[in-house]
Amino acid sequence: MHLMRLAHNIHGLGLHVVLMAALVASVLAQEVTTPVIDLTVPPPREQQLSAVPGASIGGIGGQPLPRGYLLPLKIDLTSIYRRPTKLGDKFTVEVRLRNTSASAFFLPTSQNGVAVFQHDGKGRRTFMFSLVFEDPRNGRQTTSIAAVAMGVETVKDSLLRIDPSKEVRVLFNADLAPVADWLERDASEIQIRVSASETTFEDRRYFVKSESQPIVSGNAESIRFK
Repeated sequence: MHLMRLAHNIHGLGLHVVLMAALVASVLAQEVTTPVIDLTVPPPREQQLSAVPGASIGGIGGQPLPRGYLLPLKIDLTSIYRRPTKLGDKFTVEVRLRNTSASAFFLPTSQNGVAVFQHDGKGRRTFMFSLVFEDPRNGRQTTSIAAVAMGVETVKDSLLRIDPSKEVRVLFNADLAPVADWLERDASEIQIRVSASETTFEDRRYFVKSESQPIVSGNAESIRFK
């Protein structure tokens, strides 16, 4: 009887190990197939725009600029690489965007502003990734743009299709310059969240058509300073 019970336990343990291995393999396979947008490498100077032409002008016929549409996305802060320990330290932020709608979403991925904005084009848009800094002691908060991606239907590979329930990983660089005065005074801990928003442009003019409401991560990373 004891041997039978032992054999049964070993069989159960073996089945548990197999199931865990299958689960890990599934997670790793999903990680490998998740697209990655790397915005950590600055584009060549000839591809950069000092500013988007007409970006500060919007509206049609004197009507107010349409603002505040909802993005069908959920954003999460995945990690901060080389956690900063002092002012001047640069770090890389990884976020995940998941399409929560029933339709495909086309995410801007290009840093070539000249290609996207130098000619008329359908569906021109920018997608901005920002960091939301907060001092947990007093609740003061500030938001700073860290990276911008651009896209238009007429420029190949400048828009990435994200199907419903699918995810994409995005990498970009940042620093603590937006909270330099906090650190120089008395801040000993800072919480960081990620935020994203989209701006769309008219097809034949360099005017802003509409802007989305920002989406903000529910999770945050805490950075402590000595």
